[in-house]
Amino acid sequence: MGDPFRKAISGQPLRVPARTWNAFLEAARSHRDRQEDLGREARPLGDSGIVLVKNATGSDVGRFSVLGIDGVLITPEDNEAEFLSRTALTGVTPTTDHRGRFVVLLEPLRGGVLGRAVVTGPAPVQINVNHEDHGWADVKEGDATQLESARTGAALVLWKESGTGTKWAVVLLGAPRSDEGFWARVTGHAGAGTNRWSYDFEGVKKTGAGHGGWTADASLPSGTGDAFNTVEDIGSGSGTQGNGVDLANLDTPEFTFTIQPCPAGVVVWMRPVRFGDPETVEYWFTYENGVDGGCD
Repeated sequence: MGDPFRKAISGQPLRVPARTWNAFLEAARSHRDRQEDLGREARPLGDSGIVLVKNATGSDVGRFSVLGIDGVLITPEDNEAEFLSRTALTGVTPTTDHRGRFVVLLEPLRGGVLGRAVVTGPAPVQINVNHEDHGWADVKEGDATQLESARTGAALVLWKESGTGTKWAVVLLGAPRSDEGFWARVTGHAGAGTNRWSYDFEGVKKTGAGHGGWTADASLPSGTGDAFNTVEDIGSGSGTQGNGVDLANLDTPEFTFTIQPCPAGVVVWMRPVRFGDPETVEYWFTYENGVDGGCD
């Protein structure tokens, strides 16, 4: 069999075997693909905030979709030099576990394909606006098409269309996380240990002068059993409690008193506290527990 890649001689008829022609095409396509990969190389995060991300959702997704960061495409164990040379992530349909860990795509992506995405910096994206006063957003459970507005979150809303529902917006990814406090009204409690309680609450805003005039605000967080009192953090069945009262002085032959929970209706300053991976959010406030009882 002759050499399919022998050079042509001037003056001879040019006959290109199918095998040779196909090899030329494969080489050209390979060169083109390498050039495109180089052109799509993600720059360092400090320079651009743009990374490569692989669509691992199992389906095609559109431009400006939201993908939760599930990991890196190439680990140091796979190829340390490749890992250090560029940042490439894998993205999945976001869940609550991806709060604060997501990207916004800059191009549509077929399933299993790499593309460019914003991980820090401004990005256009759709938001499910729950309340017009919300200034932050984060991932929406099971939805890669939009973020969800909230009082706190990982994306600062720079601008959004007016109204509620699905709206276009410009957000700033990588902004300092908002853990803004808010006023809340205690609405109930349940035992959470000796001289400790968990509390139900609703966010409120001031609508009238002086005492009273607090109105429930649906734009603020609310919860059932999600709030805790810092004063009760050392609550126990003996010794001095968080309110400075020694339990030994509350139970005598003459009288019996006990530590009381924060009663329903009290307005407190509430703050979200975040911890763990996946992230958990609790709400904490400070209220000095009273004591109550009577003579034996």
